Amino acid sequence: RTGGTATFEVFKNNSALAGTPTCVINATDTQRAYGAAGTGTFVAGDDINVRVDMAGTYAPTTSESAVYVTVEWTN
Repeated sequence: RTGGTATFEVFKNNSALAGTPTCVINATDTQRAYGAAGTGTFVAGDDINVRVDMAGTYAPTTSESAVYVTVEWTN
């Protein structure tokens, strides 16, 4: 990354999942970053995914990303 930011965010059914963290690659965290634990609710059949918003000035050295989402549930 040589400029700008990339923000990764968890989505549920095409909407940002409230209560969950975002992960930002920027001038401070240039190669890796993490989001702290958050909470969100979902039910069977919900579509859970991660999306990235790359600011217009985002200039990656390469554009490879790996994202991991861990889910813990209770009955």
